[in-house]
Amino acid sequence: MWSHYADHHRGICLEFHVVNALFLKAWKVAYCSEYPVWVPQDMQDIALDVILTKSKDWECEQEFRIVGTPNGVGHPLKLDGDYLSLPPRALLSVIVGCRGDYEAVRKIVNEHAPGLAVKRALRTPYHYSLTIEDAANSA
Repeated sequence: MWSHYADHHRGICLEFHVVNALFLKAWKVAYCSEYPVWVPQDMQDIALDVILTKSKDWECEQEFRIVGTPNGVGHPLKLDGDYLSLPPRALLSVIVGCRGDYEAVRKIVNEHAPGLAVKRALRTPYHYSLTIEDAANSA
């Protein structure tokens, strides 16, 4: 997924503690072989299906989505302006891709969220895999 979503290993990944009220309300994505038929006049009734449907080609992601609304109508998660507030201690760490600028990310995190762990992804020698290093423990 680092190649698809993190600018070819140059981006970041957020690690969350998922046992909290916010993540317990996440919806599982449905993966389909064929594009579903949605009729415009039924959109209000099937809006959640539209948001939670993806091509079967992406099934390996096993994705869940958090859906919030500005006024909390139709779903228990209410937005705070344009954002969904995280519960305390929900964010565990920021993981920097193996081609990312670890020091730049660490500086930003330390400035805005002191004490939050910053880790890095490292290529595993001779394998098509990555390991996640807690950089604080490797220094």
